[in-house]
Amino acid sequence: MMDDPQPMYEDDATQDFYQFMVDNLDADELEAMAFEIGVDPGELDGALAPELAESLLRYLAQRDDLQLLDLALRDLFPVQYGETFGERLREDAQLDTRPPRIDGYHHDVADTDLVRVPGGPFPYGETPVEHLDLPTFHIGRTPVTNAAYKRFLDANPDHRVPFLDDGDAWPYNWDPVARLYPAGRDDHPVVLVSWDDARAFCGWAGLRLPTEQEWEKAARGVDARRYPWGDDDADPALANYGGNAGETTPVEVYSPDSDSPYGAADMAGNVWEWTASPYDEDGPASVSGARTLRGGAWDSEELELESNFRRGREPELRAPNVGFRVAGE
Repeated sequence: MMDDPQPMYEDDATQDFYQFMVDNLDADELEAMAFEIGVDPGELDGALAPELAESLLRYLAQRDDLQLLDLALRDLFPVQYGETFGERLREDAQLDTRPPRIDGYHHDVADTDLVRVPGGPFPYGETPVEHLDLPTFHIGRTPVTNAAYKRFLDANPDHRVPFLDDGDAWPYNWDPVARLYPAGRDDHPVVLVSWDDARAFCGWAGLRLPTEQEWEKAARGVDARRYPWGDDDADPALANYGGNAGETTPVEVYSPDSDSPYGAADMAGNVWEWTASPYDEDGPASVSGARTLRGGAWDSEELELESNFRRGREPELRAPNVGFRVAGE
Protein backbone atom coordinates (compact mmCIF):
# COMPACT_ATOMS: atom_id res chain seq x y z
CA MET A 1 0.00 0.00 0.00
CA MET A 2 1.44 3.36 -1.04
CA ASP A 3 1.62 6.34 1.33
CA ASP A 4 -0.45 9.40 0.51
CA PRO A 5 1.62 11.80 -1.61
CA GLN A 6 3.04 14.86 0.15
CA PRO A 7 1.83 18.24 -1.01
CA MET A 8 4.32 19.96 -3.32
CA TYR A 9 5.09 23.66 -2.90
CA GLU A 10 6.60 26.06 -5.39
CA ASP A 11 9.44 27.14 -3.10
CA ASP A 12 11.81 25.01 -1.05
CA ALA A 13 11.25 26.96 2.17
CA THR A 14 7.52 26.22 2.31
CA GLN A 15 8.18 22.57 1.49
CA ASP A 16 10.73 22.45 4.31
CA PHE A 17 8.25 24.06 6.69
CA TYR A 18 5.74 21.35 5.92
CA GLN A 19 8.21 18.51 6.43
CA PHE A 20 9.58 19.99 9.67
CA MET A 21 6.09 20.33 11.19
CA VAL A 22 5.08 16.80 10.21
CA ASP A 23 8.32 15.39 11.62
CA ASN A 24 8.19 17.27 14.94
CA LEU A 25 4.55 18.00 15.84
CA ASP A 26 1.48 15.87 16.34
CA ALA A 27 -2.04 17.14 15.58
CA ASP A 28 -2.67 18.55 19.07
CA GLU A 29 0.68 20.36 19.10
CA LEU A 30 0.01 21.81 15.65
CA GLU A 31 -3.33 23.19 16.79
CA ALA A 32 -1.74 24.65 19.94
CA MET A 33 0.98 26.36 17.87
CA ALA A 34 -1.63 27.75 15.48
CA PHE A 35 -3.45 29.28 18.45
CA GLU A 36 -0.20 30.80 19.75
CA ILE A 37 0.42 32.64 16.47
CA GLY A 38 -3.13 33.95 16.23
CA VAL A 39 -4.78 31.36 13.99
CA ASP A 40 -8.07 29.84 15.16
CA PRO A 41 -7.57 26.04 14.93
CA GLY A 42 -11.20 25.84 13.82
CA GLU A 43 -10.14 27.58 10.59
CA LEU A 44 -7.86 24.65 9.70
CA ASP A 45 -8.90 21.61 7.67
CA GLY A 46 -8.20 18.03 8.66
CA ALA A 47 -7.59 16.05 11.83
CA LEU A 48 -4.14 14.52 11.23
CA ALA A 49 -0.82 16.34 11.48
CA PRO A 50 -0.06 16.33 7.71
CA GLU A 51 -3.48 17.74 6.89
CA LEU A 52 -3.27 20.40 9.59
CA ALA A 53 0.27 21.38 8.54
CA GLU A 54 -0.81 21.82 4.93
CA SER A 55 -3.88 23.83 5.95
CA LEU A 56 -1.86 26.08 8.27
CA LEU A 57 0.68 26.81 5.54
CA ARG A 58 -2.07 27.66 3.09
CA TYR A 59 -3.81 29.93 5.62
CA LEU A 60 -0.63 31.87 6.45
CA ALA A 61 0.58 32.10 2.85
CA GLN A 62 -2.70 33.69 1.78
CA ARG A 63 -2.10 36.41 4.38
CA ASP A 64 1.63 36.87 3.70
CA ASP A 65 2.26 35.79 7.30
CA LEU A 66 4.67 32.86 6.89
CA GLN A 67 7.24 34.77 8.94
CA LEU A 68 5.04 34.16 12.03
CA LEU A 69 5.50 30.43 11.54
CA ASP A 70 9.24 30.91 11.12
CA LEU A 71 9.44 32.72 14.46
CA ALA A 72 7.20 30.22 16.27
CA LEU A 73 9.18 27.18 15.10
CA ARG A 74 12.48 28.80 16.00
CA ASP A 75 11.12 29.45 19.48
CA LEU A 76 9.68 25.95 19.98
CA PHE A 77 12.63 24.03 18.52
CA PRO A 78 15.70 26.26 18.78
CA VAL A 79 18.17 23.37 18.52
CA GLN A 80 16.44 21.20 15.93
CA TYR A 81 15.41 24.18 13.83
CA GLY A 82 18.89 25.66 13.80
CA GLU A 83 20.50 22.29 13.02
CA THR A 84 18.05 21.63 10.21
CA PHE A 85 17.91 25.01 8.51
CA GLY A 86 20.55 27.35 9.87
CA GLU A 87 19.85 30.69 8.24
CA ARG A 88 18.64 29.18 4.96
CA LEU A 89 14.95 29.90 5.51
CA ARG A 90 15.57 33.54 6.34
CA GLU A 91 17.32 33.92 2.98
CA ASP A 92 14.26 32.75 1.09
CA ALA A 93 12.35 35.54 -0.64
CA GLN A 94 9.04 34.51 0.91
CA LEU A 95 10.49 34.78 4.42
CA ASP A 96 11.96 38.24 4.30
CA THR A 97 12.65 39.31 7.89
CA ARG A 98 11.26 42.77 7.23
CA PRO A 99 7.67 43.39 8.36
CA PRO A 100 5.00 41.94 6.06
CA ARG A 101 3.05 43.93 3.53
CA ILE A 102 1.13 46.70 5.25
CA ASP A 103 -2.61 46.19 5.19
CA GLY A 104 -4.71 49.26 6.03
CA TYR A 105 -5.96 52.57 4.70
CA HIS A 106 -5.40 56.32 4.73
CA HIS A 107 -7.73 58.36 6.93
CA ASP A 108 -8.33 61.65 5.11
CA VAL A 109 -9.64 63.70 8.04
CA ALA A 110 -6.82 62.76 10.41
CA ASP A 111 -4.36 62.73 7.49
CA THR A 112 -2.75 59.56 8.76
CA ASP A 113 -2.36 55.95 7.67
CA LEU A 114 -3.92 53.19 9.75
CA VAL A 115 -2.72 49.59 9.66
CA ARG A 116 -4.93 46.57 10.16
CA VAL A 117 -4.40 44.29 13.15
CA PRO A 118 -6.28 41.02 12.56
CA GLY A 119 -8.48 39.61 15.28
CA GLY A 120 -7.49 36.60 17.32
CA PRO A 121 -5.60 35.57 20.45
CA PHE A 122 -2.23 36.97 21.48
CA PRO A 123 0.07 36.84 24.54
CA TYR A 124 -0.44 39.93 26.71
CA GLY A 125 1.50 41.40 29.60
CA GLU A 126 4.39 40.20 31.70
CA THR A 127 4.88 36.86 33.43
CA PRO A 128 2.47 35.23 33.93
CA VAL A 129 1.42 36.03 30.37
CA GLU A 130 -2.31 36.17 29.67
CA HIS A 131 -3.81 35.12 26.36
CA LEU A 132 -6.37 37.67 25.24
CA ASP A 133 -8.61 37.54 22.19
CA LEU A 134 -9.33 40.84 20.42
CA PRO A 135 -11.48 41.55 17.37
CA THR A 136 -9.90 43.06 14.28
CA PHE A 137 -9.05 46.76 14.61
CA HIS A 138 -6.93 49.44 12.96
CA ILE A 139 -4.24 51.59 14.55
CA GLY A 140 -2.27 54.59 13.38
CA ARG A 141 0.87 53.59 11.51
CA THR A 142 2.66 56.44 13.31
CA PRO A 143 1.98 58.81 16.18
CA VAL A 144 -0.07 61.84 15.20
CA THR A 145 2.23 64.50 13.75
CA ASN A 146 2.28 68.26 14.23
CA ALA A 147 1.00 68.72 10.69
CA ALA A 148 -1.98 66.43 11.32
CA TYR A 149 -2.72 68.07 14.68
CA LYS A 150 -2.77 71.49 13.00
CA ARG A 151 -5.68 70.33 10.84
CA PHE A 152 -7.59 69.64 14.05
CA LEU A 153 -6.69 73.04 15.54
CA ASP A 154 -7.64 74.84 12.32
CA ALA A 155 -11.06 73.19 12.53
CA ASN A 156 -11.35 73.96 16.26
CA PRO A 157 -10.06 77.53 16.77
CA ASP A 158 -11.02 77.60 20.45
CA HIS A 159 -8.93 74.56 21.37
CA ARG A 160 -5.63 75.42 23.04
CA VAL A 161 -2.38 74.88 21.15
CA PRO A 162 0.42 72.69 22.57
CA PHE A 163 2.28 75.10 24.82
CA LEU A 164 3.90 74.82 28.22
CA ASP A 165 5.60 77.63 30.13
CA ASP A 166 8.65 75.53 30.91
CA GLY A 167 12.22 75.57 29.70
CA ASP A 168 12.18 71.91 28.61
CA ALA A 169 9.15 72.60 26.43
CA TRP A 170 10.47 75.52 24.42
CA PRO A 171 11.69 73.48 21.38
CA TYR A 172 8.18 72.01 21.07
CA ASN A 173 5.95 74.97 21.97
CA TRP A 174 3.53 76.17 19.34
CA ASP A 175 3.05 79.88 18.67
CA PRO A 176 -0.14 80.60 20.65
CA VAL A 177 -1.03 83.59 18.45
CA ALA A 178 -0.28 82.24 14.98
CA ARG A 179 -1.27 78.72 16.16
CA LEU A 180 1.70 77.21 14.32
CA TYR A 181 4.07 74.43 15.34
CA PRO A 182 7.84 75.09 15.46
CA ALA A 183 9.43 75.41 12.03
CA GLY A 184 10.78 72.21 10.56
CA ARG A 185 8.76 69.91 12.83
CA ASP A 186 5.77 69.16 10.63
CA ASP A 187 6.55 65.42 10.56
CA HIS A 188 7.56 65.15 14.22
CA PRO A 189 5.01 63.64 16.62
CA VAL A 190 2.90 66.26 18.35
CA VAL A 191 3.75 66.56 22.06
CA LEU A 192 2.61 68.75 24.97
CA VAL A 193 -0.86 67.23 24.57
CA SER A 194 -2.95 65.93 27.45
CA TRP A 195 -5.11 62.82 27.41
CA ASP A 196 -8.16 65.01 26.84
CA ASP A 197 -6.40 66.80 23.96
CA ALA A 198 -5.69 63.42 22.36
CA ARG A 199 -9.29 62.31 22.83
CA ALA A 200 -10.55 65.58 21.34
CA PHE A 201 -8.47 65.02 18.20
CA CYS A 202 -9.75 61.46 17.91
CA GLY A 203 -13.36 62.52 18.38
CA TRP A 204 -13.02 65.23 15.72
CA ALA A 205 -11.62 62.69 13.26
CA GLY A 206 -14.22 60.02 14.05
CA LEU A 207 -11.58 57.80 15.62
CA ARG A 208 -10.50 56.91 19.18
CA LEU A 209 -7.48 56.16 21.31
CA PRO A 210 -6.37 52.52 21.34
CA THR A 211 -6.78 50.51 24.50
CA GLU A 212 -3.49 49.38 26.00
CA GLN A 213 -4.36 45.80 25.00
CA GLU A 214 -4.79 46.88 21.38
CA TRP A 215 -1.61 48.92 21.55
CA GLU A 216 0.38 45.93 22.82
CA LYS A 217 -0.92 43.55 20.19
CA ALA A 218 -0.15 46.08 17.45
CA ALA A 219 3.39 46.44 18.84
CA ARG A 220 4.39 42.84 19.54
CA GLY A 221 2.10 40.67 17.42
CA VAL A 222 1.38 37.13 18.51
CA ASP A 223 4.85 35.77 19.26
CA ALA A 224 5.49 37.54 22.60
CA ARG A 225 8.49 39.45 21.24
CA ARG A 226 10.21 42.02 23.47
CA TYR A 227 10.20 44.86 20.95
CA PRO A 228 8.26 45.63 17.77
CA TRP A 229 11.21 44.42 15.66
CA GLY A 230 11.75 41.19 17.60
CA ASP A 231 13.90 40.05 20.52
CA ASP A 232 17.16 41.73 19.52
CA ASP A 233 18.30 44.34 22.04
CA ALA A 234 17.34 47.97 21.52
CA ASP A 235 19.79 49.85 19.33
CA PRO A 236 20.06 53.53 18.34
CA ALA A 237 19.75 52.36 14.74
CA LEU A 238 16.26 51.02 15.53
CA ALA A 239 14.73 53.57 17.89
CA ASN A 240 15.02 57.05 19.38
CA TYR A 241 15.67 56.46 23.10
CA GLY A 242 18.17 57.09 25.85
CA GLY A 243 18.76 60.66 24.73
CA ASN A 244 20.70 59.44 21.69
CA ALA A 245 18.96 62.00 19.47
CA GLY A 246 18.32 64.47 22.29
CA GLU A 247 14.79 65.27 21.09
CA THR A 248 11.91 63.92 19.04
CA THR A 249 12.66 62.71 15.53
CA PRO A 250 10.41 62.64 12.44
CA VAL A 251 8.07 59.66 12.37
CA GLU A 252 9.17 56.68 10.26
CA VAL A 253 12.88 57.59 10.48
CA TYR A 254 13.57 54.06 11.76
CA SER A 255 11.09 52.34 9.42
CA PRO A 256 10.86 49.67 8.14
CA ASP A 257 13.58 47.92 10.17
CA SER A 258 11.88 48.66 13.50
CA ASP A 259 8.26 48.28 12.38
CA SER A 260 5.91 45.98 14.24
CA PRO A 261 4.60 42.74 12.66
CA TYR A 262 1.62 44.71 11.30
CA GLY A 263 3.64 47.60 9.91
CA ALA A 264 3.19 50.12 12.73
CA ALA A 265 6.18 52.45 13.09
CA ASP A 266 7.66 54.29 16.08
CA MET A 267 6.13 51.93 18.65
CA ALA A 268 9.35 51.94 20.66
CA GLY A 269 10.85 55.28 21.61
CA ASN A 270 10.36 58.80 20.23
CA VAL A 271 7.27 59.62 22.34
CA TRP A 272 5.21 57.93 25.02
CA GLU A 273 1.68 57.35 23.73
CA TRP A 274 -1.60 57.89 25.54
CA THR A 275 -4.01 54.96 25.50
CA ALA A 276 -7.67 54.87 26.42
CA SER A 277 -7.02 52.58 29.39
CA PRO A 278 -6.94 53.57 33.07
CA TYR A 279 -3.75 52.69 34.93
CA ASP A 280 -3.01 50.79 38.09
CA GLU A 281 0.31 49.21 39.03
CA ASP A 282 -1.42 45.86 39.54
CA GLY A 283 -3.42 45.92 36.33
CA PRO A 284 -5.75 47.97 34.14
CA ALA A 285 -8.31 48.86 36.83
CA SER A 286 -7.70 52.27 38.36
CA VAL A 287 -9.10 54.41 41.13
CA SER A 288 -6.59 57.23 40.76
CA GLY A 289 -7.71 58.59 37.39
CA ALA A 290 -4.28 57.98 35.86
CA ARG A 291 -4.15 56.80 32.27
CA THR A 292 -1.77 54.31 30.69
CA LEU A 293 1.15 55.35 28.51
CA ARG A 294 2.99 52.92 26.26
CA GLY A 295 6.09 52.76 24.10
CA GLY A 296 8.80 54.80 25.79
CA ALA A 297 10.24 58.05 24.47
CA TRP A 298 13.35 59.78 23.21
CA ASP A 299 14.67 60.10 26.77
CA SER A 300 13.62 56.63 28.00
CA GLU A 301 15.76 53.77 29.23
CA GLU A 302 15.93 50.61 27.16
CA LEU A 303 13.60 48.71 29.52
CA GLU A 304 10.81 51.23 28.91
CA LEU A 305 10.83 50.43 25.18
CA GLU A 306 9.72 46.84 25.74
CA SER A 307 6.28 46.30 24.23
CA ASN A 308 4.69 45.11 27.49
CA PHE A 309 6.07 48.01 29.59
CA ARG A 310 3.38 50.33 30.95
CA ARG A 311 3.43 53.63 32.81
CA GLY A 312 0.65 55.69 34.35
CA ARG A 313 0.29 59.46 34.41
CA GLU A 314 -2.51 61.85 35.29
CA PRO A 315 -4.59 62.75 32.22
CA GLU A 316 -3.81 66.47 32.66
CA LEU A 317 -0.12 65.86 31.94
CA ARG A 318 1.39 67.77 29.05
CA ALA A 319 5.03 66.85 28.47
CA PRO A 320 7.66 67.17 25.73
CA ASN A 321 7.93 63.39 25.47
CA VAL A 322 4.24 62.40 25.35
CA GLY A 323 2.06 62.11 22.23
CA PHE A 324 -0.52 59.66 20.91
CA ARG A 325 -1.70 57.62 17.95
CA VAL A 326 -5.24 56.90 16.79
CA ALA A 327 -7.26 53.72 16.47
CA GLY A 328 -10.44 52.66 14.71
CA GLU A 329 -12.54 49.60 14.01
